[in-house]
Order: sequence, then C-alpha cells, then structure tokens
Amino acid sequence: MVMITLPTKQLREKLSLVEPFAKTLGETLFKMGMELENSNEQETTIDIAGAGNRIDAVSLEGLVRIIKAYNGSYKLKFPVVNRGKNIINVDKSVADIRPYMGNFIVRNVDIDNDSLTRIINYQEKIASTFGRDRKVVGMGLFKMPALKFPLQYIALPAKEIKFAPLGFEEEMTGDEILAKHSKGTAYASLFAGKSKLPILRDANGKVLTMPGITNSNDLGKVEPGKQDLFVEATGSNIQMIIQLLTANALDFAEMGGQIESCTVKYAAGGKSVEFPQFSFDKYSVSIKEINSLLGLGLTAEQAKNLLEKMLLPSSIQGGKLVVNVPRFRSDIVHNVDVIEDVARAHGFDNFSPLPQTAYTFGKKHEKTIIFDAVVNSFTGLGFQQVIGMILTSKEEATTKIKQSDNGKFVELHSSRALGLNCCRQSLLPGLLSIMASNKQYSYPQRIFEVGECLEINNSEETGASTTWKTAAITASATSASGFAEVKAVIESLGKSFDDYALKIEPTQDARFIKGRCAKVTGKHFSGIFGEVDLQVLKNFNVEMPCTAMEIELKQLQ
Repeated sequence: MVMITLPTKQLREKLSLVEPFAKTLGETLFKMGMELENSNEQETTIDIAGAGNRIDAVSLEGLVRIIKAYNGSYKLKFPVVNRGKNIINVDKSVADIRPYMGNFIVRNVDIDNDSLTRIINYQEKIASTFGRDRKVVGMGLFKMPALKFPLQYIALPAKEIKFAPLGFEEEMTGDEILAKHSKGTAYASLFAGKSKLPILRDANGKVLTMPGITNSNDLGKVEPGKQDLFVEATGSNIQMIIQLLTANALDFAEMGGQIESCTVKYAAGGKSVEFPQFSFDKYSVSIKEINSLLGLGLTAEQAKNLLEKMLLPSSIQGGKLVVNVPRFRSDIVHNVDVIEDVARAHGFDNFSPLPQTAYTFGKKHEKTIIFDAVVNSFTGLGFQQVIGMILTSKEEATTKIKQSDNGKFVELHSSRALGLNCCRQSLLPGLLSIMASNKQYSYPQRIFEVGECLEINNSEETGASTTWKTAAITASATSASGFAEVKAVIESLGKSFDDYALKIEPTQDARFIKGRCAKVTGKHFSGIFGEVDLQVLKNFNVEMPCTAMEIELKQLQ
C-alpha cells in the first residue's frame, strides 16, 4: 500500500472540482483505481497502490495531472529541455556499491515554504516506498549556484570522507556519520559489508551528498525563494531512476521552472546517459485486440481518446493504435497493460454484464487441501505465515544466497520497477529478506511461506514449469534454534501427511553450514534443511543465527 498525504487547499485550487469536494474527488479516484482515505481542511490522504506502479502519482503536481487528464482537461505535453553542458562522471568504484545516478537542473523555480515541505515529503515518500527504504532509489536537492562542474560520483574509504552532514555544522568522517547522524544509523545497512562509501562531489572537491544517507549541510540545505536547483537520484536500478527523474522534472516544469539536462558518464562500460528523458516507448495495439479482450465495439478514434485520458497520447495507423508511453509509466510493459488503461478510462461501471451460460458445482481443489494441511502444520508449531512476491532479483536469488545461475531463471523482458528482473526458483531468499526487515522485533522469530516457483522448461507449452514449495526459517539468539529444531519441524510436517518414514541423509549445500545440513525425501515432499551459512546471513543483513528448510510438494504438480 502506498499512501500519500497532500495539502487540501492546494489540491482544491489546482483541481477546481465541484462540491462536495471529498465526494467528487473520491469518485474520480475510485474510477482510476485509487482510493480516498480521508480529507479535511488541512490535508487529504489517498491510497494510490491500486493504480499500479504509478510513480508519477506521488507528488501533488503528478496527481493533479493524472486527475485532470482523466477528466479531459489536460493533455500530456513535455516541456522544452535546455541541453546543458553539465557533466557528472561516475567512477568504477561505485559499480558494486550503489552503481547508478541521474540528474537534472531546474532554473528560476520559485519555491515557498509549503512547496519546499511538499518536495521534501515527496522525496522521503519515494525513498521509503518505490525506493524500498532507499535501497533501489533515493533523491537529493541542492543549491545550483554553489556547484562547479564536472561533478564526480565516487566511492571512498569511510575515513577519507569528510563533510558537515545535514543538520550539523562540524565536519564528520563517513564512519562517524553512519554512527552518529540519525539518517546514518537508520540506513547504514545499505552499505553493510562494503569497504567504501559513495559520495558526490563537485570540481572543487566539495561534497554534495553521501547518497542513500544524507546531504551536505552546506550544499544540500535548500531555502525558500526563486532559485536554480540541482536534482540527483541514485540507486541500484537505472530504469527506476529514469522514471523518477522524468516525472519529477515534469513536476518542476509545471511549477514554473525551466529544465536543463545533465549528462552522466559511466567509466565502467563507457556509457553516457542524459537526464531527464522526455521521450516515449511505443506500443502498437490493434483495435481488434482491444475490443476482443474487453468485449466492446470501440472505434480507433474512441480508443485513442480514452488513452489520452490516461496520459497515453496515441496515433491511428491503419487498424492499429501507436501508443506513446512516457518514461514515468513504469506500470506499462505489455499491450495488455495498454488495454487495461482503455478499460479504466472507459469506466468499469460502464461495462454491461453478460448472462450466465454455464453452471458448475465447486469443491476444494487438491492443491488447496494440501496447502491447508501445510499451513495448519506450521501454524500449530508456532510459525507465522508470510506471502512474498514471485518476482525477485537475480542477485538475491544467486549471489547473495551462494547459488550459481543455472540458466533456468524466467527473466523479465523489461525490468522497469523495484529492481525485480526474474521469477523466483526458491522461497528462501524472500524469507531471509523478510527476516532482515524485522530484526527490530523480539526473538525468536518463526516464519514460513507456501508458494509457486518457476523455472524454464522447454517441454512445457508455456516454456516454463511451476512447482509449489514451502519454506520456513527460525531466528533465535539461543542455541535452541539449531539443527535438531528444524529436523523436528520436518518430522512433524511428515506426520501431517501421514508419512512416518521420512528418509533423512547428510548433504552439503552452500546455503547451509557444512556438517549441519541434510536432505529429506518422503512420499509427498522432498527438500533440504539445516543451519543457514553465516556468509549468507551477512549477505542478507540478518544478525541472528537461523535454521531453515525448503521442500517441494510433490502432489501439487
């Protein structure tokens, strides 16, 4: 769930919605897949999660743009970008730490106290939601006149980094910032296990920011007034940075600023990327395909007008629509996503239901029966169920958990959000990530998941096969969380399937401590269990010893 809170007064002024304001706004948002949580004279809270991965909806300007377009009073038109000679050189040293950066300049933008507060809140909201607590992406804002180009993005040993962080007058070293600054202690885990920290500095050696942690108190302390500003974003996903800066630059342009581009030059690979990217990805969708999927009889012109309402300017070429998708629309990766926007603009309440033509009798599927048996068994043992995403990053699925790439990962054709680029083959990496995110809570912690895993299988019609697996992990500071405990869990699970003759044999697996790992084979499942390897725990930033198990449920195939 992504909740945004915006000032009601500015929202009213920019939207000019008819009274009653909250009712009208709520109805409009609902049609677009969002939800009005509450609205009073001071602020309005909106749940935008239902609208997909709409990174452009987080700001006041972005949400207003979306609503106006839906109501037919706005058409997307990118502002003119002044091509700047502003160069940011990215050193090879950041490649395995925080590899990507994007920037642009906004000139002559007039910012008052309210808009400055909104900008800061916007950056924090992006970092905590789409940015996964700054891991995938984080942002910064700086005073442009004080900078001398070219800038350099580089990683240095913590003791060699010295600057006064935001809110402090005295200089600190990088390790002091991580230990003493509030943001340093909160986000030090971003660089756990790294021997260097990233910084952005200008040609005079002045530090602008330690990305992901904090800005400089000198260059990063922006005050209200008419001014020129430098915007930066860093992270682990270049596509997310492109999407974010495109949306943010459009916001600043609509605030009256003039946008000037920056060029980021990467030493690794010799690639240069210019920001912001006011360009379109193009999708070709036939009107026949749209009508067939939606059960409508739209003309090409009608479909084109509906897409305009969703900020997707289009042109008609023969029987097809060439749809221009702006770079900030990370939720569109397939023709079906375009057709979904046609349906949303048409209005789901405007679809006519068809009479029922088939009558069937239902019963519990075998998968559901076995699924319930697994859930009941684990919950009875004191475990808490979690549900993770089937999408993951290949780094998390291989390097971090000490597994090699077997060439069978089902990968995304275009990874545009959250650093996710493939489907999981195992549940364990997801459980370890959840354990790392909950280390502030009391121990012991016991969680489990039952879910699908995918891998390439050319003998299948879809080119991939699905397996159902269950995995569990226990974290505890005591010796109770050991091999004997997880073995007892495995045996109890076997009994829930009336399997009292499980075959348990010693084995070796890089994910588990040598000599503390075994494989299990039963009538209904097979898998592995043991004490998790210490390097794996370190890779996932898990601070407590853990035992884990993962089995494949045979009858669910």
